[in-house]
Amino acid sequence: MNHRVLILSLATGISVMGDGLAITAMMLDFHDRGTGGATIAALFLALAVPSVAVAGLAGRIADRVPLQKVLYGAGTALVLVCVTMAYARSVVITVLLTAVLAGLMAVVMPATQKAVASSTSDALLSKAQARMSMSANMGMLLGPPIAGVLMDVADVRVALLIDAVTYLALPVSAWLLPPAAPARSVRGRSGLVPGLRAISAQPTLIRVIGLGLVIIFAMQVTNVAEVFLVKDELHASSTAFGLITMVLAGGQLAGAWSAGVVLTRSGTPLSPSAVALIAVAATGVAVFLVSVSTRMDLVFVLTALNGLALGGFAVARQTILVRLTDSDLHGSVFAAHGALLNTTVSAGLLMAGVMTALIGPRMVYAVTGLLLLASLTMTLLPGKLPRRSREGSSPKADRAATRAEHS
Repeated sequence: MNHRVLILSLATGISVMGDGLAITAMMLDFHDRGTGGATIAALFLALAVPSVAVAGLAGRIADRVPLQKVLYGAGTALVLVCVTMAYARSVVITVLLTAVLAGLMAVVMPATQKAVASSTSDALLSKAQARMSMSANMGMLLGPPIAGVLMDVADVRVALLIDAVTYLALPVSAWLLPPAAPARSVRGRSGLVPGLRAISAQPTLIRVIGLGLVIIFAMQVTNVAEVFLVKDELHASSTAFGLITMVLAGGQLAGAWSAGVVLTRSGTPLSPSAVALIAVAATGVAVFLVSVSTRMDLVFVLTALNGLALGGFAVARQTILVRLTDSDLHGSVFAAHGALLNTTVSAGLLMAGVMTALIGPRMVYAVTGLLLLASLTMTLLPGKLPRRSREGSSPKADRAATRAEHS
C-alpha cells in the first residue's frame, strides 16, 4: 500500500475518532443539562443535513482543487470552529457550530476519497478502500469510550478541545503527503447533479447504492430502538448497552479487512457485487433474529455478524463506485453519494422515534430486517446482478470502457 493511502487513512481515523469523542461528549452534556431528546435529535440532524446542502460545492472542490489545499484550509477551519465550540455554552450555538463542522468534513471527505482512488492501482483498490474503512471504524470504536472517561473526570470543554487537536491531523497529513501528479483539467461540469448522473448511468451501481440506502435507514432506526430493547426488553445493564456499540464497530473492522483481502486476492470467485449482496442478506437475517432473541449473549453474536456484514458491504460498494464512474468526476460522485447517505440518515432519524413509540423495539428490528431482505429480493427480481460484471472482472479495461462511455 502506498504512502498516500497510509497517511490519508491515519488522518481519517484520527479525525473520525475526534468526531465520535465530540458527539458522545455533547450528547452526555445535553443529557446532564436536561435539555431533552429534541436537542440530541437536532445534534444528529446537524451532522447529517450539511452534507446534503454542500454536496455540489464539495464535489466541485474535490474535482478541481488540489488535495493539500483542501486539507490545509478545511483542517485549519475545523480546528478553529471546534475551539469556539469548546467555549460556547448555548445549546443552539453548539448545534449550529456542529453543522459547520459537518459541512467542512463534507468537503474534506470527497477530496480524500478521490485521492485514495487515484493513487491506488486497480488490483489493490479494494484493499485501499478496506484500509480507509478500517481507520474510520477504529476511530468510531475509540471515540465514544474516551469521551465517557473524559466526561467523568473533566467536562465537555476538555473533550471538545481534544477533538480540536485531532483535527490537526488533516493539515499535518497535507504537509506529510508526497507530491501528487499534476491534476488533469476536468471536462465539463462538476458538482451534485453531474455526480448523481454518473451514478444513475450504471445499473449495477444504482442497485448496490439503493441497497446501501436501505441499510443506512435500517441502522438509524435500530440505533434508536436499541437502547429500549437492551434496557427494557432484555433488562441488561448500561455497560452491556455500551459494549454493543463496540461489538458492532469491531465487527465492521473485521468485515472491512476480510472484504479487502477477498476482493484483492487473485482468482477470487467473488465480485464486489456478490460480496455486497451476501452482506445485505447477512445484515437482514441478523437484524431480524435480534427481534426474537431473549438472551443478551445471542444479541452480541448477532450484532457482531451485522457489523461484519456492514464492513464488507462498505468496501464492496466503494470499490464498485470507483470502478464504474469516470475518475475525472470522482470528487462529484463521492459528494453526491454522501448527500444520498445523509439524506437517508435524516429520514431514518425522523422515523426512528415514531416507529419505536408506535410498534415497540422488537417489532422495529423485525420490520427493518424484513425490509432489508425484501429490498434484496426486489433488487434481484428484474435481473440478477452478473457474477462477473465489469466492476469485478478486468479493472483496467473497465476504467477505459467507463471513460469511453462518458466521452
